[in-house]
Amino acid sequence: MALRTGMPVMRLALLRGFALCADDRTLTLPQNAERLLTFLALNGGTLRRDYVAGSLWPESAEGNAAANLRTAVWRIQQAGGRVLDATRTRLHLAEVVAVDVLEATALALSVESRAEPDAGAELLDLLDSELLPDWYEEWLPPYRERWRQTRLHSLESLALRMARAGRFAVAVDAALAAVRAEPLRESANRCLIQVHLAEGNVYEARRVLELHRQAIRADLGIEPSAQLVALVSGSRHNGALTMR
Repeated sequence: MALRTGMPVMRLALLRGFALCADDRTLTLPQNAERLLTFLALNGGTLRRDYVAGSLWPESAEGNAAANLRTAVWRIQQAGGRVLDATRTRLHLAEVVAVDVLEATALALSVESRAEPDAGAELLDLLDSELLPDWYEEWLPPYRERWRQTRLHSLESLALRMARAGRFAVAVDAALAAVRAEPLRESANRCLIQVHLAEGNVYEARRVLELHRQAIRADLGIEPSAQLVALVSGSRHNGALTMR
């Protein structure tokens, strides 16, 4: 959406930590106002006030939750810039506010359809980020899990696309980011192995397999899948690697 002349560029950052910026100025908000903006951004669309109040303050009486919400809305409106659109019954984040996790999700979901390996490093920087890692809100885990699954699948896909394009430095970084995010995940380790094999680094691939084997034995009491073992074993006989 095009911004009107003179209107500050509003950006809401939720990856790595909360920040609300108008142009180059960071706006300071109390915690309740931050929670409200975050809840609206992650849910999208227009929400009823009573639903928002009950979700953010579930242990408060209805009247107290509504009062908390009114205070949070007022504080946001006093901060400067058009951040929130509010009526007597409904709330939604202003359309002029760009939200980093929403932009990152849209970019991540486009990885498979991108015809050329452009913006690989930029996408990697976004994907190698957690959603509000220092927040402990009871309503936040489902949104964190949604972002975690998005970033893991996209990191793996990005790594393989970069490897096919011969951009092995970015490919290895993306695969390592997926392994860091979920060390026991076989698909992440398989992705890293495939990237090493594509670059001709059989030793590195076997090393990843052995580290993965040790980790899942210790934590889960299981062995790597036969398919993963065969991938590394077959590399001794095949000079080329076909990646999914």
